[in-house]
Amino acid sequence: MQGSGDSYAARKLAGELLKYASSVPVIGASEQVPASTPAVIYVGTLTSNPALAEAASALGWKSEIEKLPPEGYLIRTGARGARNVIVLAGGDRTGAIYAAADLKNFYLMRSGGNLSVGALHYTEIPRMKYRWFWNWDNRTNWDLLDHDDVYSPKLEATESVRPYRKRPEAYLKNMKLCVDYMSEHKLNGLIIWGFLRDNHGGVKASQELCRYANERGVKIIPGVGPDRHYGGFYHEGNHEFNTETRADKYPLLRSMDKQGKYEPRTLCLQKAENREWLRRGFRWLYDNFPIGGVNFEFSEHAACYTPDCVEARKNQPGQESDFAKDLARTAPFVMNEAHSIDPKTWISYVTYGGFTAQMQANLPLHIRVAPDYAVCQWTLTNMLTDLVPTGASRSRAAGWAEGLGPSPWPAGLRPPGKHSIGYTHWNAFYSHNQKGFFVDAYRQAARKAHDAGFEGLDTYGEESADLPNVELSYLAFSEFSFNPEMSEEDFLARRVAPLYGGGEAATLALEIARRVGPVRTGQTAAGLEQIVELAYRGRRISAESAKARWDRLIHYVRDILPE
Repeated sequence: MQGSGDSYAARKLAGELLKYASSVPVIGASEQVPASTPAVIYVGTLTSNPALAEAASALGWKSEIEKLPPEGYLIRTGARGARNVIVLAGGDRTGAIYAAADLKNFYLMRSGGNLSVGALHYTEIPRMKYRWFWNWDNRTNWDLLDHDDVYSPKLEATESVRPYRKRPEAYLKNMKLCVDYMSEHKLNGLIIWGFLRDNHGGVKASQELCRYANERGVKIIPGVGPDRHYGGFYHEGNHEFNTETRADKYPLLRSMDKQGKYEPRTLCLQKAENREWLRRGFRWLYDNFPIGGVNFEFSEHAACYTPDCVEARKNQPGQESDFAKDLARTAPFVMNEAHSIDPKTWISYVTYGGFTAQMQANLPLHIRVAPDYAVCQWTLTNMLTDLVPTGASRSRAAGWAEGLGPSPWPAGLRPPGKHSIGYTHWNAFYSHNQKGFFVDAYRQAARKAHDAGFEGLDTYGEESADLPNVELSYLAFSEFSFNPEMSEEDFLARRVAPLYGGGEAATLALEIARRVGPVRTGQTAAGLEQIVELAYRGRRISAESAKARWDRLIHYVRDILPE
């Protein structure tokens, strides 16, 4: 029984139930349930679904549901007379989607052609507000039937954007598959760099993606680099709000290098004309796309040396770098423009680095001038090398289980500023560790970030969860970023065991993940023969419903992982 506005959650669950039943009627809250119905599932919120509210009140659960925050949810089983009842209640519409997804993914017990549900008594509260994937359009490969190595990591001197080499229709197909996974695993924001291009559908395709994501409780967050490299609002194409188009049309509005030469495909954001262009661009973006926010990058550590920018930096305090001063001068302007259009929007900006103890005593200029609502995205990759070594700092996977020494992030060190999210370059083709497992790494990173006052994490979500190492890594990221306090025992019993066919089999799956660890391309996991044997053993002892997942894991450790 669905509430008003809860049809997506109800349809998703009904679709799974129909694999085991000839008929699963989905009815509205005002409709009458036939007397012969043996069980009713209520989906929605107290306000969207009066029938849910009435059932919850009769069963004594209403006061608990009233306390749920946005994206929180409650799952309960009970009985009213001779009828079994399942309540899937959210603190808001998105929480109801999460409740339905959890029941579908983790609590339906499948045996042959039969389906059953045990006693359920769970309340889930989000501990971190922001749980995002950070994706490039041309690297997002969720469709394994079209999983081509089409991304060139090198940006040529004649380019400011990397090309999109896939088929045009692959953009929506890949992004929708990614959104589907996010919706079912409590991930609420998808940053997309390359959100708009002529050659993957332009405005129409991105509008469809926003509609699709919003229905599923996922906010689309376009990446916007307004001055160089990333195309402005419209990543690639001859468009009014494309950086290259504007730079070609108005060459005197470009940025300059230190020698006073105009730089191709750039804009000086100190120019009044370009600031007015930014205002119009934000209005166009928000008027045409139901987005949930914007993720900003500026200059990739470069600085502008037009007379306007040089003079403006003279009036800024401190001895920070030219880039840091440009960031502190430009970021508040663009963020205020977006915020003035939609005060509820999520606005984040990139620092390209981590934070230090010295920053607490002497706040960076960009932190001192940031608006109260701004979310500062700190890069944590080099602060967490004890969890995931970079480059050649680890020669083999054995070091993962043994530990790698002290963390570059000292205990107790908190980021400066009011709102922070942490970003890691893990689990991706781009960082050459797409074959690794990041289960322990994401758990520890989430706990450390939460303890330090971070309000969220974002990481690459470009690889498909159909790959077994990626699936377990994403599962850890989603669960521990939602609740960093979730115990390892709960994660094993409530999340991994349902997927891998029981507690003993799930323990072996996590043992494999730990032994392989975040292995980089070109490295070989230590003890590979023993890892393969663990995988075969896990399959033998798993429930029948999990055999196919074990087959994928066996294929991965036996055929895909070895170099």
